[in-house]
Amino acid sequence: MSAALRILLCYLLAGGLFFLGWTCLKRAKAGVHEIQVGWLFKAWMAQPDKQPSEAELNRIERVLRGAVALDPDNPVLHEQLCQLYMWQLALARSNPDAEARLSAKATAEARRGVSLRPAWPMAWARLLGLKAAFDVPDDEFRLALRRATTLGPWDFQTSQAVAAAVLPIWEEVSPEDREAAVNAAIRGFQQKPRDMLPIVQDSGRLVEVCAAMAGLPELHQQVCSDVIE
Repeated sequence: MSAALRILLCYLLAGGLFFLGWTCLKRAKAGVHEIQVGWLFKAWMAQPDKQPSEAELNRIERVLRGAVALDPDNPVLHEQLCQLYMWQLALARSNPDAEARLSAKATAEARRGVSLRPAWPMAWARLLGLKAAFDVPDDEFRLALRRATTLGPWDFQTSQAVAAAVLPIWEEVSPEDREAAVNAAIRGFQQKPRDMLPIVQDSGRLVEVCAAMAGLPELHQQVCSDVIE
């Protein structure tokens, strides 16, 4: 091997190592932001009566956007951005233009999340919720419902999200979609009845869920004793 070729190989090896090191450094920095934002989100969720301010949400959006620029294929960052936009939506209910813009951004991040982590049921459930609230129950809605319920049938958070998304739009969905939502609600009742009950009550479909629960007499008695059927 000639000296020139050896020098060229050394340069190529050094360049490859530099690129690898730089990539790892960027991902590590993005990972730190992911962890920090995750802790902050947990703190916010622990105080549902005290929602974050618009200034706080804007600051965290800048942090997450910077992290995504460092590691664009990190699914958790896109899921965190989706959650952030959903919080911002709660502050924009009286502004139709802002609501439309934020719902589109949240849905885009939800789609990116399921494309990067297609086996995670809660990612599909989040997309389902956005489709139910700001779009129509189309093919993407049905795909999200099917994936959420088949990938995470006994994940309580997913069951909550499915029931909260589909039961309130009962009249707009097919009988198959209704059945999937009712089954998700029943599974949630089997795990954490006190946490599932407000979601089903708020949807106005407790009677329908209780009717489907008739084959589970103990659970039916526990949940539906005050429901007139």
